Amino acid sequence: ARALVEGYPVQPEKAILMGAAWPQPFDKLVSSVSGVKLDEVPYQPRTLHVFALNDKVNPPEMALKIKNLLGHQAEALIHENGHDIPMDEDSLDRYRRFLFEDAL
Repeated sequence: ARALVEGYPVQPEKAILMGAAWPQPFDKLVSSVSGVKLDEVPYQPRTLHVFALNDKVNPPEMALKIKNLLGHQAEALIHENGHDIPMDEDSLDRYRRFLFEDAL
């Protein structure tokens, strides 16, 4: 959010967010991203949002809200492992392809 709204100097090209929740202490800052026209700003990160529909810690609605906020370059890997990071071969392959697609 800071990179998109405030010009924060750390601007990763890609990021994988695991079970992201809407950060209540930063609600105003994160909400302000919705006013950014993502097609018109120089910083356009690609994100992969990994979350479970049955996560009892970070509700999937919050993860989906974060994903949708980041626009057309946001992808999702939805699993059913609850509040765990999927480490099966298919998921690991998805992480590799997302991070290193240009090198593969």
